[in-house]
Amino acid sequence: TILQIDPARDSLRCEETKVDQLAGFAWTPLAPMQFSGMASGKHTIWALLYDKGRDTVQGAVDIRRVEILPTSFQPSYSWERVYPQQSIPPGLEVRIDLGGSGLKTARIPQTWRIQVWVDEVARFLRADLTATTQVTVLLTEAAKMAGVSLSCVDLVRKDDSSSSGSAEREERYQPWETVADARLFRDQHLVYFQFSDPDLRPECVVHRP
Repeated sequence: TILQIDPARDSLRCEETKVDQLAGFAWTPLAPMQFSGMASGKHTIWALLYDKGRDTVQGAVDIRRVEILPTSFQPSYSWERVYPQQSIPPGLEVRIDLGGSGLKTARIPQTWRIQVWVDEVARFLRADLTATTQVTVLLTEAAKMAGVSLSCVDLVRKDDSSSSGSAEREERYQPWETVADARLFRDQHLVYFQFSDPDLRPECVVHRP
């Protein structure tokens, strides 16, 4: 995230500028300043101002109260505003107000298609989903493709945030979870089907078509 602040006016000089006491500067900004790496949330930018030529304090004043937004747009199934500095993931519905405001909004389509590769049958599973579709719909289709019972299949999300060299973590979705609650649109590129070991459960032997 990046915040830009205009320099102080010529009649004043900025002795010290702080961003929620996270960073301090002891010089006068002669050009617009940028602060990078700021956490999302609300911040107050303030400066200690001196009377030019006298070195007497005029007081601490708020320059601007700002809210730092994530650089990536966080989509939902409702129309949400997209700010100019935000990037949006592919596959969203986007609206732009052509009446003069230029306001851009985006949302997850009310119906969208997921595509998941199923190693066991060497095929893609494709399904049209809505916010209220339950994960069990995907599990049922995967079990049908593999010729096994529903209890033999899990839908799993791999954690791509694990640091290099650390063990990869997995999260299993519950069959009753909805697509919206499971955030499948956001994580669709991280999910895969995991089948039970047929050596431990003979009823889970996959039958390729």
